[in-house]
Amino acid sequence: MSINDRNVAATAARIDAAQTGVLRRDVAIINARTQAALGPVPIDALASEPKRKPALYVPSSAQAAPDQSQNWR
Repeated sequence: MSINDRNVAATAARIDAAQTGVLRRDVAIINARTQAALGPVPIDALASEPKRKPALYVPSSAQAAPDQSQNWR
């Protein structure tokens, strides 16, 4: 790795860190403005029910059907 490659990598890392800092600052400003306009988030609004899988209907004939894949002759 040449000196130029290391400089490019270090510069890219600094740019990434600076962009991350700008994005975090922007999100903090947006959150503060939203909270000032709408008020704080109610505590019970953060709780959510866990997702559940639906209970699918399986007809009884489908459960008792024999495997026909081997009897194709």
